[in-house]
Amino acid sequence: MSAVVHNDNAACCSIPAVKSDYVPKGSFKSYAGINKVYVTGQPSPSGNVSLVCVYDIFGFKPQTQQGADILADKLNAHVIMPDFFEPADAWPVDEFPPQTDEEKGKLQHMLSSADVIELKVPLALYPSLDEPQDEYKKISDIVSKKPFADKNDSKVYETFHGFAAARADLNDPKQQKDFQDVYGRLVAFFGKANGTPTH
Repeated sequence: MSAVVHNDNAACCSIPAVKSDYVPKGSFKSYAGINKVYVTGQPSPSGNVSLVCVYDIFGFKPQTQQGADILADKLNAHVIMPDFFEPADAWPVDEFPPQTDEEKGKLQHMLSSADVIELKVPLALYPSLDEPQDEYKKISDIVSKKPFADKNDSKVYETFHGFAAARADLNDPKQQKDFQDVYGRLVAFFGKANGTPTH
């Protein structure tokens, strides 16, 4: 990871999480030394595919768990989402957006072109219009020259930052369409990247 901060994304610090009625299919368990891990899909990592999902600053939210459930189902995979904030808590929704520079400083790192220079595996990248498009183009240019370039996937979504996680309002038809599209693309990406059949 680069040491340079690339988070001039105003949407990252202004759009709150959305309430969801989705009931996750997985469960929380202690896993690999982490007390709280959302686990879904195959009961153990004995199949062909295991994925580690990373949630956004709001932590475990139904929309992110729904994304993990989709990947587990469509890839017949074992999917885990560790509580990376442990022992601290995720960002409290009722304290969002951040008000001070110190609070905003906690939301710092975004993927940068420096992060992909030494990349050795295919990359799926699905930014919204809120992400810096010049940085996205630099990243795309670098990964397009990698020996695995034909396995990369990307699309710029004409929506807001966080559209596939806690900020997704899946009662809104446009947001639901983008959410379904990005997870469909992720299923296809992982299937192509490692030769896993999808359904």
